[in-house]
Amino acid sequence: MPREEGDMSQRVAPGLLITCLRILLVVAALAGWGATANADQVDRGDVLVAGGVSHNFKKHLKDIAPFNDYLTTRPSGVGITRGEVNLSSSMDEVITQFRAREIDWASETAFGVPAAVEAGVAEAMALRWKMGKRAYKSLLFVREDQPIHKLADLRGKIVAFEDAGSTSGFVIPAATLRQQGLTLHELGTPREEPRPDAVNYVFAREEINISTWVYRGLVQAGALNDGNWLEAKHMPPQFRAKMHVLYESQTIPRSFVLVRKTLGKPLKRQLLEILLAMHGDKDPHKPMKHYQKTSRLEAADDDVHTARKHVGSLRKFVFAE
Repeated sequence: MPREEGDMSQRVAPGLLITCLRILLVVAALAGWGATANADQVDRGDVLVAGGVSHNFKKHLKDIAPFNDYLTTRPSGVGITRGEVNLSSSMDEVITQFRAREIDWASETAFGVPAAVEAGVAEAMALRWKMGKRAYKSLLFVREDQPIHKLADLRGKIVAFEDAGSTSGFVIPAATLRQQGLTLHELGTPREEPRPDAVNYVFAREEINISTWVYRGLVQAGALNDGNWLEAKHMPPQFRAKMHVLYESQTIPRSFVLVRKTLGKPLKRQLLEILLAMHGDKDPHKPMKHYQKTSRLEAADDDVHTARKHVGSLRKFVFAE
């Protein structure tokens, strides 16, 4: 009899084992689903993390932290109670942070946004009126007494750009020149000998340097956005009177609010509602103003996305050799 009980246990055990394994798999699957759902909602429990590219972390942190803190005071039913800021030095780092769910949202230029959207890690949620402007254009200008009438005439000449991170002051005009089949060559200073077979360029760092260098003949052309072109502190009226606009880009959205693609829909919906209503609320006036003079935010419509795609199509020309 003991032998028969031993035989029966040998026959029953595999069935019980399989049943137990199935139960464990179901429990694990349900637990995993719950963890994923919670992770998509808010990965860090009660924290909303802002990100973005910055070349001056201290200044950017001072600007964006109050803005992000305001966003954390409004959502209800999603567990957000505080905000943090996690800045990066490049768009590649921002994309990595979105993918790793280390940041929840970021405000980026029309040039940086396509990279994150195409990587599948973020969505363009809203358009931000940066410096009080919804959109702007990139301009290339020359002295009116120069024999420069088309982009090809810049071959052998020197152009003053702002810096490598400026969308209107470098990226758009540089990409446009390369798109026209022109070769770009960087110089260390405007005093260096330019290559005759290329459009030579230098970084002036400040808008007033660009207009001054063109006016004084240190360089033959400069790049500014249309807003800076009209501001006396960037382009003094006596300078502008002697200038001629050689090239004008199509309209470029000023700045976008990107949101992590895996963020939960309820939180996305509430964030958008908060952003769109901010300009009508007296409370966020100071945070909005301090964050690069933001005047309002609006939903990203089809026209904005079309412009974003246009800017994105120029990316392949920016760092072409």
